[in-house]
Amino acid sequence: MSPETQIAIAFALLYADHGEDKLAGILLLQEQLIPQGAIRHTTHLPEFAQVFQDGTIHDWSTTDWFCMRVLKHNGEK
Repeated sequence: MSPETQIAIAFALLYADHGEDKLAGILLLQEQLIPQGAIRHTTHLPEFAQVFQDGTIHDWSTTDWFCMRVLKHNGEK
């Protein structure tokens, strides 16, 4: 499966209704896509921001998971 397809799946999971699906998307980003170098924070950061702006990620648990498992890598680059 191409990185672009995997990224699309990760974002589809982030936009799902259930927290468990969102966490699966976060783990896909953290464990597969970021280590592969498929996530470019300069490119994907606006998409990451959108999930907060539109309320897709709003509860404390999902916010914490997303920040600690995905966004923290932005500061490491």
